[in-house]
Amino acid sequence: MQEIINNLFNYALNHDIGVVYTDKLMPETKSFADIPTRSIVINANEPNQQQLPLIIAHEISHVVQCDTNDAQLNFSTALKPHYEQKANIGAIDLLIPFYHRR
Repeated sequence: MQEIINNLFNYALNHDIGVVYTDKLMPETKSFADIPTRSIVINANEPNQQQLPLIIAHEISHVVQCDTNDAQLNFSTALKPHYEQKANIGAIDLLIPFYHRR
């Protein structure tokens, strides 16, 4: 799992996405993406550690797929499911190569 996490962080950095991976947050604090600054904050205290690759890929996808206007619109509850679904699909696309090896 650590190899996947490292590869995802390298992917982010190679795509000009800043990464903060911190153990200074409470376990219930969600990881998030800041679209305008092209950065992600990942909570290393995530209670379900097995979810970290998906969480990281999801937040990367927010930055890659959304622009600043998307981020501002995302605060509308009517639009939020669309952007979360978009990030989930992007996350799966990022993770498939790690889990489907020939």
